Amino acid sequence: SGLEAMNIFNENVESLEFLEMTAEDIEQEPVLYITGPNIVRDTNRLGLTITSILGLATSWYLSIYPFLLNDAIGKRVDQELELLDASMQPDLTWLTDLSFPLFVTFIGLQLVHELAHRAVAGANGVKLSVPTFVPSLITGVTSSVTTFKTLPKNKEVMFDISAAGPLAGITASAIVLAFGAKLTLISDPATLPALPLDILRQSTLGGAIIDNIIKGSLYVPEGAPTAGIMISLHPIAIAGYISLVVNALSLLPIGTTDGGRLTMALFDRAEKMTIGSLTLLALLYFGLFGSDLFLFYFSFVIAFQTGNEVPARNEQDSVSFSRVIVATICYLLALMSLIPFQ
Repeated sequence: SGLEAMNIFNENVESLEFLEMTAEDIEQEPVLYITGPNIVRDTNRLGLTITSILGLATSWYLSIYPFLLNDAIGKRVDQELELLDASMQPDLTWLTDLSFPLFVTFIGLQLVHELAHRAVAGANGVKLSVPTFVPSLITGVTSSVTTFKTLPKNKEVMFDISAAGPLAGITASAIVLAFGAKLTLISDPATLPALPLDILRQSTLGGAIIDNIIKGSLYVPEGAPTAGIMISLHPIAIAGYISLVVNALSLLPIGTTDGGRLTMALFDRAEKMTIGSLTLLALLYFGLFGSDLFLFYFSFVIAFQTGNEVPARNEQDSVSFSRVIVATICYLLALMSLIPFQ
């Protein structure tokens, strides 16, 4: 009976979830959906551990590669590698010393993102999985994947947990980028890593920070070619710039990413799936006819982050208007970080 169902709810809140009806029944009254106490996703710990190790490895690659784009450093590396032809052991410890600050700063910024998730989750009594760093040869890590081990109480809690990470990550990345750009002004260009101008112009927010501190560094006369132009930056600035892009990508409203969870908190599941599908198509289009970054992220989402998130206990109540404003800020930051610098 209905009374018995409510008694079960009072005795074991872990076993009940409030869900909205499916799309075809959306006009009807919400129902009480009773499940077992554990409906969160199962995880393959070994597979996720290996994935994170690969993510750290590609992040280390990201930390070394920009130094090789500096002509002076690249020539020194070539000279060391020529020793192999003479059966001598090259010494590249100096390159490790140069790249270590970039690696530590980049990983530290990803941890800021994850710690913000955990701080808000802990304050709301929600347990999260250990983050998995998904590798990328373009940005070091494509994203860090975290799943819910216990269910959020309602949409507002899911929203708060999901928004905290990218907002903290983007804020920290922008601050680090600005600080690194200032360090560039007082550093020896011969010891600095570099990035192609085309990459630095792929973010309006990141490009604006660099160009306002290092005046005119990203300026290109109209119609002038940009291919092959390298811009030297302090390692901390490069870490901040790449992290800014990684955090912005996580806000796109797709699947079970942070942006997907935000969208699910704002809309119902059917609407969220529609928005996510349109965003995926846009990613594919801009990936095929624009940036490889978007194509790689499209592949990442298809492989790891499709579908909907696990349900909150109460999906009937809407989020507050203040959270709608926060969501708008999140999406604007994502667009500013991913739209090319003009």
